[in-house]
Amino acid sequence: MTLKSGRFPYSGPFIRKAAGYKTRAAFEEMRRLQGLPDDFELPSFTVKGAVKAVGNGVPLPLGRAIVSAVKQAMSSEVVS
Repeated sequence: MTLKSGRFPYSGPFIRKAAGYKTRAAFEEMRRLQGLPDDFELPSFTVKGAVKAVGNGVPLPLGRAIVSAVKQAMSSEVVS
C-alpha cells in the first residue's frame, strides 16, 4: 500500500489493482491489509478518524511476530 497525504480529493491510501491503475482503498480493504477481522469496528470514531486509526496502526500479524520474537529472545538469554 502506498500512503500519500495532501488536501486533494485523490490523496490517501492507494492500492494497485490487477489492471495496473490505482484506486482509493475502501475501509474494508484497509482493515484486511492490517490483518483485522471483517467485523472489526471503531464505533466511537468518525469515519475519518477510523480510517486514520486503521491506517496508522501496526498490522496485527506484524505486531504478533514482533512480540513472539521478543519473548523468544528474552527467554533464551542466560541469567548470571
